[in-house]
Amino acid sequence: MSKLLLLFLLSIGINSHAQVKLEEVVKPGTRLIYSVKSDQGDYDFIVTIRDLKGTSFDWEMTAPASIKGTIKHTPKALAGAFKMYNFFQAETKTLDDATLSVWISQKLFNEFAKGKDAMKVCMNNPNDEPALMKQVVDGDLTVKVDGNATIIHDRFVKPARKAKDKWIIDPTIDDYFTYYNSAAFPIICRMHTNFTLTLKEVKTLNPSR
Repeated sequence: MSKLLLLFLLSIGINSHAQVKLEEVVKPGTRLIYSVKSDQGDYDFIVTIRDLKGTSFDWEMTAPASIKGTIKHTPKALAGAFKMYNFFQAETKTLDDATLSVWISQKLFNEFAKGKDAMKVCMNNPNDEPALMKQVVDGDLTVKVDGNATIIHDRFVKPARKAKDKWIIDPTIDDYFTYYNSAAFPIICRMHTNFTLTLKEVKTLNPSR
């Protein structure tokens, strides 16, 4: 009996932190729920997926922000954008060809995956001069998917500078972001700049999965 109980408890532990491929469970209508910590207060940033490619999404910020809107991306931006849009207003907004929100472009995904050169990225104000950033380490982030604790694989990207003939991480800057390690669904998972954002929950339309 004790051995059976031990095996049962072990199976619960394993299943409670199962690994799920988000690109296989996320569908139109799925909600990504991020926790945000900022000088203006802590709140949730909720993204409702319209399509897996990231053509557009609806978003909402809970109190104290209490606003919502829609973001639309152009095909050129999804292919090659290097700017991130983080200044949300209660509106439907189509971003320009150099800017994405929540997603990273296929170009950045592919170049970061190579792990060689640093890439130009605007994390804060899209009008700022871009910083040089480089993928550094893989990460494991525990999120709830339909209430179940799940490990997803993300990758950390941090500011870098060149030392002689190689790129090194700049220790004087603590900004970073991570992205989900899937070319089919390259969303931002974590971000730290003048605020901190972390993906904490995914609610699909099929919770009995």
